[in-house]
Amino acid sequence: MDFIPFIFIFGVVSHGLLGASYYKKINDGNLEKILYFSAHIFIALAFFLRRSQVHRERVYVPIIGNIGHSSLLIFFILTTFVLHKKYRVTFSGESINLNLLCMLGQIGMIIMYWIEYSKENNLEIYKRNEHIIKSFKIIIFLMLAYFYVRVAFKEDNKYSNIFVGLLMICILYILLTYGTITDKI
Repeated sequence: MDFIPFIFIFGVVSHGLLGASYYKKINDGNLEKILYFSAHIFIALAFFLRRSQVHRERVYVPIIGNIGHSSLLIFFILTTFVLHKKYRVTFSGESINLNLLCMLGQIGMIIMYWIEYSKENNLEIYKRNEHIIKSFKIIIFLMLAYFYVRVAFKEDNKYSNIFVGLLMICILYILLTYGTITDKI
């Protein structure tokens, strides 16, 4: 089985499932949750488009992916520093470092979409920095895998509709780490 199409389909399903299961949590009192919901829908769309080599070469794919990851970044900035008492998925108090880790991971993903775009459109620059890029990707993927597994198993989430989506995204980042280490992606 070819790893790349599998990983992109898994990305569509995991982000799509989390977005869909999160839709019920949107209400008038928590409009910031629209950011979280829409972020995962944009990321699912980016994964869907990346299945095709033709789409991977187009600038709209990193733009769509960056809209998704930027929305997550804004969501976590808001819920960590402005609305942290109001939201269950994020951590507060001594665990604020976990949210900061997620924010760094989102910035890393934003950068990564442009790196992947440059790989498709300017292979020479990508090849010159391939070792650094590979290390960067592994670090970002592992940070986000750790974040999502911790959030999935948080007491409030273990028995909620979003548990499976959170866990699938953790697995997605583990698969992306494996694919990067083994040069399958």
